[in-house]
Amino acid sequence: MSVSPAIAQAASQTYDFNIPSKPVRQALNDIVRVTGIDVTFAETPNASLAGRPVRGTMSVEQAVAALLSGTGLTYHFSGPRTVSITDHSLAGQVASAEDGATTLNPIIAKGSRNPADIPYETAGSSSYISADQIARVPPTSTGDIFKSAPGVIASGNRIGASVDVNVRGLQGQNRVNLMVDGTRQSSHSYRGYRGSRNEVFVDPDFLGGVDIAKGPGAGAGGVGAMGGVINMRTLEGGDLLKPGEDWALRVKGGVGSNTIAPPSPALSFGFDPITRPREAGSDIFTGDSWSGSMVGAVAGDEYELLAGFSRRKSGNYFAGSNGQLTYAGKALSPIGPGKEVFNTSQDMESFLGKGSMQWGDGHSLSLSYIYYANKYGNIDENFLPYVSGPTSYYRLAQNELSKTQTHTAKASYEYQFAHENLVGLKANVWLTDVATRGGIVNFYSGGTTSGGRVLKSVESSIRTLGGDVATDWEFETGMGTLTMTNGVEFVHETAKENGEFGVSGVYVGANPNGSRVLASAFNQSKLEVNDWLSLMAGLRFDYFDNQGDEASLKDFDYASASRLNPSVGVILEPVEGLQLFGTYSQGWRPLSLRETAVSIGFTPNPYLKPETSANMEFGLNVRHDDVFRAGDSLKLKASYFDNSYDNFIGRERYVAPEGFWLYRWDNIADATFRGYELSASYDAEVFFLEAAVTYYSDVKFCRDKEANLFTLVIPAGCGVEKLPFDYGMMNVPPKYSGSLTAGTRLLDQKLTLGARAYFFGERVGGYAHYVGSHTTAPAYHADQIVDLFGSYKVDEHSSLDFSIENLGDKYYLDPLSTGLVPSPGRTFRASFTRRF
Repeated sequence: MSVSPAIAQAASQTYDFNIPSKPVRQALNDIVRVTGIDVTFAETPNASLAGRPVRGTMSVEQAVAALLSGTGLTYHFSGPRTVSITDHSLAGQVASAEDGATTLNPIIAKGSRNPADIPYETAGSSSYISADQIARVPPTSTGDIFKSAPGVIASGNRIGASVDVNVRGLQGQNRVNLMVDGTRQSSHSYRGYRGSRNEVFVDPDFLGGVDIAKGPGAGAGGVGAMGGVINMRTLEGGDLLKPGEDWALRVKGGVGSNTIAPPSPALSFGFDPITRPREAGSDIFTGDSWSGSMVGAVAGDEYELLAGFSRRKSGNYFAGSNGQLTYAGKALSPIGPGKEVFNTSQDMESFLGKGSMQWGDGHSLSLSYIYYANKYGNIDENFLPYVSGPTSYYRLAQNELSKTQTHTAKASYEYQFAHENLVGLKANVWLTDVATRGGIVNFYSGGTTSGGRVLKSVESSIRTLGGDVATDWEFETGMGTLTMTNGVEFVHETAKENGEFGVSGVYVGANPNGSRVLASAFNQSKLEVNDWLSLMAGLRFDYFDNQGDEASLKDFDYASASRLNPSVGVILEPVEGLQLFGTYSQGWRPLSLRETAVSIGFTPNPYLKPETSANMEFGLNVRHDDVFRAGDSLKLKASYFDNSYDNFIGRERYVAPEGFWLYRWDNIADATFRGYELSASYDAEVFFLEAAVTYYSDVKFCRDKEANLFTLVIPAGCGVEKLPFDYGMMNVPPKYSGSLTAGTRLLDQKLTLGARAYFFGERVGGYAHYVGSHTTAPAYHADQIVDLFGSYKVDEHSSLDFSIENLGDKYYLDPLSTGLVPSPGRTFRASFTRRF
């Protein structure tokens, strides 16, 4: 088959492929993900035939030819990045091209690109974090992996082993769905006056990438999450297997500095002798921080298996030594510079197992299981603001270590149809089980007393069952090509805790007891009118049903409601590589179990309404190759967002009939978050640059009437201070934040050296709080933290990686710190990886 010289030159670039025998449609999608080309093919049953394996280093044309060999399908390059597939049997139904090749009439676009490219080709806000970005500076806390993603910050990142994310100002109460391989953990953790956490536990060593969608979720995973949907994908066979391989084994080990094994536990209150925080020593590697993992994969033409085991251990870290110690005359933290930060240790092990098989005409089945166990320090940040010195009743102390175990199981089925319009079906069912035994002091529970306070270990568990089914459709209409996804989703979570009844029969458990059902039906549609105009629309029907546990509650608590949420969008592509977009979407956040089931200090509010959102966004995507030199790549995404939330739920204080005050959840008129985001990358092989920036132009909470709370009056109006008693005061993001990464590849790309600067401003609206509020947000200074990283390929199978976190040994608090917990000081890490 002949092609033009220009096309031939573009098609001759080589790529690494490792694609087993599978249906042609699926295999073509794999080629698209590797190469970024466009594939079009006719509405023909033969498109579901099984293709031949494609393994090795070859050009796009060679890969397509190998795939289609013996299938009866042929190909034609109609442009440098576009290949058309057709069937010999359709020769009489297609038109003849000028060069004698055949073209399709009609044709249907298919395929998705490399995950790192998808955000720069998607209308609306999305981001992607690659495994390479995660590995550059290994995370001390799991939430560190989000430093390179605009609009996303890990909240309370230093208080335990879990991760809780803030997306454009929203977090907590299930506003953001943070998943592992498409499954929810739905775990809750009460933090006293500092609020609560939606906790997710995952091993960073097993992450293959993180997909981030901001705003109401349109597809599977979006039910009940109006703030965003984040999926942390674990390793798959394709992450290990190189072209031509049918098995691979990766062994990795590493050590770290700036850590020490935790001391014996002590009480956080009273006047008994306690262990004093230690200071950082001169030893770089003490043996108290190490990690190791082994992951293997095997693959055949119709199957793939993967298994891995990981072990990680680290002691308490030490705070940095250089930086500002106070804010407005008050100490940033009772933990001083260079001091040991109690309750930051981890002792973790995890197991990952996956298997998949393909058979027949487009069938595939995947099974996976993840086990995670961690014995870790869990900071009770509720006490830290009250620690005032060595004679203080509240003291710094090492608590009993918390223990968490998670089990995650998932089954996925996919079928590529031969129907001319019904393209494919995907179905998933999964189960997660999270059990935690905490070592945190609890003011209100029964147990061992000391100095008028009480100590009780909290035991809680959440089991979540979910599933979804979606079908993909394609139609040729008189107005263009219409693609459509229709689906349904279901989630059922059951929460339990060892709470008890206190005075007057009031339940005083820290976490909710009860069950919650979420159900949804959704549609996503896109009409490609022509080469430069596309229209998008969607509908999502959401339903929830919350039910408190009658055995644990004085009063039975119940809530249920439903809503229909629309979305629309327009995409303009005036020239190749430039995309302009505008989107509008409505979202809905059902009541969480915590807001329905009464817990410590809370009484139910039968009039509480779910939150609704209206999200507008305007932006542009740029993606070009060969911009300044041959082989380079430029990607840029810039957007303005305007997100408004009606019936925003916050904690309010009121006077009980008996004369004392209590808390309950209530709705305010609305909340608003507006701002700008930018993400960009430039890669010229010899060097690379990456940037991510978020800037908030307006953040406010609005009341439409005065609120009389405990003889104090909050005037009507708008401002950050209008939500004085809510934990949301902890969640207001910094005015700006972002990261800048630069690196170079030397010695024939064997050596990579680079640096990352993570920067942030002070909180939007400052740190002032309302008189009488116990939810004073921790203060932090604007700062810039510089990390260094490097990697050297010893040979084809071995590599040495090294990094320095917090090069300047800065003493600082992370943005969105929920406790007065300083971040790690200067930390060295080194690891060695061997592939077999």
